[in-house]
Amino acid sequence: MKEKYSACRRQTPSLEIRNWKLSGGAGSRQRREEFPQAMPDQFVVPQFIDAEDKIIGPITGRQFIILLVTVLLDATLYKLLFFTYFLLFGIPIFAIGVVFAFVKINGVPFHYFVLNLMQTFRRPRLRVWNKQKTDAQLRVWMLQKPEEVPLPEVRKAPPQGSRLHEITLVVDTGGVYKPEG
Repeated sequence: MKEKYSACRRQTPSLEIRNWKLSGGAGSRQRREEFPQAMPDQFVVPQFIDAEDKIIGPITGRQFIILLVTVLLDATLYKLLFFTYFLLFGIPIFAIGVVFAFVKINGVPFHYFVLNLMQTFRRPRLRVWNKQKTDAQLRVWMLQKPEEVPLPEVRKAPPQGSRLHEITLVVDTGGVYKPEG
């Protein structure tokens, strides 16, 4: 057993201690860092980060705000309308508020579903490519050879002489020598 322990002990790196002197202002301080033999600590990875926070019991903040707006709207209708009209308009508004607050379709809140539905209906179902040329015109255009535009010839002036001597002087003098022209 002791042999196994010593074999494992030889394979793991020894405990190293290093001292660094960090200069800081008037004096210096020493910092000592240790490198542990074992694996680093395990960290807890957060899960359910897409879940909404619960504010009041099982109700989230979004649900609470939707229900609050619905109840305030129904209370306003109760004060302004006769009771029969309040029942006629108030109950459907309350039902719509409850649906918007609590219903999810495929894990998506209902108000996102309604927004996606409106966006889908605003887009055309059939997309048509409006080409300007007919097939015959396109075939003629494809068979045409592109016109070759001749490129103008640009000629450099031939060198007057070797500038190697001037460049050598600039390098040797460290840039003090300035060549003419």
